[in-house]
Amino acid sequence: MRGPVPYGTPERLAAEIAKGDEVFIPVPDKGIPVHILYWTCFVDKEGGLQFRPDVYSWNKKMEAALARKSRSF
Repeated sequence: MRGPVPYGTPERLAAEIAKGDEVFIPVPDKGIPVHILYWTCFVDKEGGLQFRPDVYSWNKKMEAALARKSRSF
């Protein structure tokens, strides 16, 4: 892995990626929005509903939060 390369422009970033080498590119400290989706059910290509295990047990927490929120309306 090559050492830090200045972030520069999107074109510069694309050029570094195109080289195919692993390189560390620090990004500006402006924050990067990240959205993490955790789905335990979804609709597949055929329109069928698919379920997956809730490995983090977040469904119950979400259900409780939604129940609390809906009472305030």
